[in-house]
Amino acid sequence: SSIDRLDFGTSLNNIPVTTSITPSNASGGSRCVQAVFDNGNWYLLLAHWNGTTLKRVNMGNSITNTIATEDLIITNSSAVYGFNVMKVNSDWYGLHTSFGNGDIHSFNFADSCFASNSVDTNYNPSNIFYTDNGTYNYVLESKDSLGNFSYLVDSVVVNARPTVNFSSNGSCKDSSISFIDSSIVSSGFISNWLWNFGDGSGDTLQNPSNVYTITGDYLVNLEVTSNFGCTNSISDSIFINSKPISNFTFTDNQCLSNPIQFLDSTISTSGTPSFWNWNFGDNNTSSDQNPIHQYTSPGIYTVSLSSAASVGCADSISKQINILATPEPEFTILSSCINDSSFFINNSTIQSGILTNYWWSFGDGDTSISVDPYHQYPAVVGTYNVELIAYASNGCSDTLQRTIKINNRPIPGFEISDTLVCVDEIITFTDTSAVAGDTIIFRVWDFGDSNTDSASISNHSYSTAGVYTVTLTAYSPSSCDSSITKTITVIDKPNVSFTYNSTCDGDSIHFINNTIPTSGSTITSTSWDFGDSNLDTTLSPSHLYSSFGIYNVQLFVTDDNGCFSSDSQQVTINDVPNADFNLSATCSNVNIQFTDATVIAGDTIQQWFWDFGDTVTSTVKNPSHSYSNPGTYTIELIVISTQGCSDTVSKTFNFNQTPLATFNFAQTCDGDPVPFTYLPTVFPSPVTNWLWSFGDGGTSAIVNPAHIYASPGSYNVTLTVSDTINNCSSSVSKLISVDPIPVVNFNWNGNCVNQTIVFNDSSSISSGALINWNWNFGDGNTFSGANANHLYDT
Repeated sequence: SSIDRLDFGTSLNNIPVTTSITPSNASGGSRCVQAVFDNGNWYLLLAHWNGTTLKRVNMGNSITNTIATEDLIITNSSAVYGFNVMKVNSDWYGLHTSFGNGDIHSFNFADSCFASNSVDTNYNPSNIFYTDNGTYNYVLESKDSLGNFSYLVDSVVVNARPTVNFSSNGSCKDSSISFIDSSIVSSGFISNWLWNFGDGSGDTLQNPSNVYTITGDYLVNLEVTSNFGCTNSISDSIFINSKPISNFTFTDNQCLSNPIQFLDSTISTSGTPSFWNWNFGDNNTSSDQNPIHQYTSPGIYTVSLSSAASVGCADSISKQINILATPEPEFTILSSCINDSSFFINNSTIQSGILTNYWWSFGDGDTSISVDPYHQYPAVVGTYNVELIAYASNGCSDTLQRTIKINNRPIPGFEISDTLVCVDEIITFTDTSAVAGDTIIFRVWDFGDSNTDSASISNHSYSTAGVYTVTLTAYSPSSCDSSITKTITVIDKPNVSFTYNSTCDGDSIHFINNTIPTSGSTITSTSWDFGDSNLDTTLSPSHLYSSFGIYNVQLFVTDDNGCFSSDSQQVTINDVPNADFNLSATCSNVNIQFTDATVIAGDTIQQWFWDFGDTVTSTVKNPSHSYSNPGTYTIELIVISTQGCSDTVSKTFNFNQTPLATFNFAQTCDGDPVPFTYLPTVFPSPVTNWLWSFGDGGTSAIVNPAHIYASPGSYNVTLTVSDTINNCSSSVSKLISVDPIPVVNFNWNGNCVNQTIVFNDSSSISSGALINWNWNFGDGNTFSGANANHLYDT
């Protein structure tokens, strides 16, 4: 019963590897085998050894797999002996020989048949139905008496019937009940609905509604039709219940202060009432069967009750209730102090209506019906319950009760640290007030200068001299108060001030005490603090600071009244300039640049005064000056800073004779060397260096050079001579003109003996003009004009 699988690898020329496989359910052995591949799977077809069955093995996606076999039933054929299968287009076909007589039979692998009868021999078959929707092929085979036959193949489309279902959302009499269709169809769509509600009415909408007017059971039927004409239906029963009759009772025209009892009186014939929803018309609700509700404002309210029975049917009812305004009693007491007549102020109100009467009970056995009564309590400290009842014209009333205490008045008192003080001196005020049987809970100080305080110990100072009345008012817990006053005398302090003079570093600063004592007093002590750890007690001292900077100078003064005052100023000691300057040269007859080199810290120089030692002066910062004669000169510079601090520096210099640069040259023509000659002015000449610049980029350092210009033109020639010993030098520049050479040429108009020949000058020059011509005719004759006539006799 085994099958061998031969594995040739990549070539049939290879020696195969044999593997024996045994499919399940393939006992008894196989006569022949064929392997085919279809739709990703390998299949083995086996003919049993005894020629009885044809088996199929599904090997899956690999021919090495082994899966259970299945028998193939081939109709209208005898036992299989040999077979072969093939694929034609998309269909598989098979041929096999019969084991008994050798007949050849064909077979195919048709799809499963979903028809009620797979084969019918009637001329016109009927009552054929399919178990599933889809497109099915059918074959009509006709055969005559001679055995001739023919085939007709066609298809029929079988559409799905709808699956019908629906639901409803109510079951109450006289209520609109909605019916919701939930039918579906797998092919096409549902196009028609036919409802029968069981009460003689119906509808063709997909989701209709119906109102049942009689309770009881109803059979509802729904029939639906698809767009292909396929129909289906379903029936379901619905029981219609009666609705409850909602109702409730209450007492109308109640006062606002009264809670209202609402009593449910709903009647239900289907089920028992199980749900209540109250709306009191003031944004408050309740789910109790018999609620109690308190309104907060008077007025007419619409109360609604929705009640439902256990079967889900509901009803509702609304009624109006009138809530009357209730008085709102309120009062205040102006005095609750012992021996005072207490005044009760009635502040009662009502939202609507009129207050008509009042009744007071003062807690000591006395009563009153006045609106705002007075009452005198016994002259002892005590606590009383005061009650006020206010009555309205609508018959409503309300009560307010308060506890008041009749208290002793405080005994005021306070202590002052000093009653004669100086301006700005801190004074301490200490409250010593007391009240019998109680405590001081609040106090107010009035210091007589528009300032107040509430502390038990208060510190205060006065900014202006004078006599001030200080008042302390003390309060007990019941607002009983008492006051006491005392006077304080405030005297002026000395008016302290000082001035000072110089503020330059190194100068002694003189401080002038300008303090003015108050009228009738004298200064008893003076103290200076110069801000550099140095002190002084003289009236107007002088002080020398060790370095420039900013110092906080303080003057402290005390008079014979003990009043202390001070003044403080920041004194700036300015740095003194360190004057200095530089100059560019020490030669006469040249422009010398003088440069200020003064140094100062924290300030700038504002003024300069130069004295050049030859009666010439200047006030600019960096001046220039020329000495006309050599010699020794003392130069002085005075500088002054923006703060007025100054310094002077003097320097003496020897100014040497400056050599004078001068030269001459000869006028020249293009291409000729030009000689330049230095002309010294003193002898012996101090000049040690000469520097010629010829104006065409050429230079020379010899005394008397010669220079050849490459082209005619005007050139600026500069000679600089210097004395290296004294570093004095001077320069001079002159303009030289290099003239162009004429280009000589001429022509003539004949060459015969004894005939006058005309000679024409055609010479040219790039600049300037030709002024002289000299002709030599070669025969001993000459001429000095521009154009010549000449006759040759030979």
